[in-house]
Amino acid sequence: GGLIFDKEFAPGVPNLSTNTTLKLASIFHAQHAIAQQLSPISGGGGIECIEADQFKLFSYETPTAIKFMLITDGQTSNADGRVDR
Repeated sequence: GGLIFDKEFAPGVPNLSTNTTLKLASIFHAQHAIAQQLSPISGGGGIECIEADQFKLFSYETPTAIKFMLITDGQTSNADGRVDR
C-alpha cells in the first residue's frame, strides 16, 4: 500500500487527484530503485532531482526508506536544501 501526504504551498496551483498522485509516486519509486541498482557508486542513493522546463522534482530518502518529494515550477532555485532537512 501507499501513504501520500499532500500539501499545497502556493495558491492557484492545480491539485492532482489522489489516484494520480499514487500512480506518479509508484512510477517514481520504481525509477528510483532502478537508478540505485544502476549507480556506478556503491550504495548510490538513486534519483535526487529531475529537472525539466516546466517543473523540478526533488527527492530525499530517509535511512528508514521513507521518500519525501518536492515538486516546484521550473524557475524555482535552491529548493533542494528544503527536502533534506
